[in-house]
Amino acid sequence: SAHRAPRIALRASPSAHRPPRIALRPAPSLPAMLPLLPSEAPAPPPAAGPASGPPAPVTVVVVDDAPADCDLYCLLLQSWGFQAVATDDGWAGLVCARTLLPALVVTDVRMPHLDGWGLLARLRAGAGTAGIPVLFVTGDPEAVPLARARAAGAAGVLAKPLDFALFQATATRLLAEAGGGGLGDRGDPGAAPPGRPAR
Repeated sequence: SAHRAPRIALRASPSAHRPPRIALRPAPSLPAMLPLLPSEAPAPPPAAGPASGPPAPVTVVVVDDAPADCDLYCLLLQSWGFQAVATDDGWAGLVCARTLLPALVVTDVRMPHLDGWGLLARLRAGAGTAGIPVLFVTGDPEAVPLARARAAGAAGVLAKPLDFALFQATATRLLAEAGGGGLGDRGDPGAAPPGRPAR
């Protein structure tokens, strides 16, 4: 399906000295959420590439242990013309980022095994991933102050449930600043709409 994003799951290894095992599987589609998407998606963003061929897709890695949230973010990103890769664990997200070198990482903060803070620290410590913008999404924005997030190297913080327009504007601005292209209006990555915490 055009609305499905690849999902990468990381299973914990029984030994700390063994490398993690990664399984690639398709993410389930969310037909119930499709009516929430914009009726007319903007054209895909421009991207550098050979003049004779189509532009390369802009890749965004999404990391969230709540499958419904993860799939929704991927559906939104795909409807805006981006290529989204879904992972449900911080370790898998780290492997994805190191392998794919995406233009943006969108990650939940509170996750088992490796949380958003740990993922951010490891991305910033890597020579190839230090410059990838990381956008935090959280169901408890009071526990993730913008100043602390930015001091740790995050590009911004958004609250769950996401304001779709703000999510699009923020992702677009960060991608444009990183040279990955973008869509829509500019947004403030620090602004967090009020709402109930997500799972």
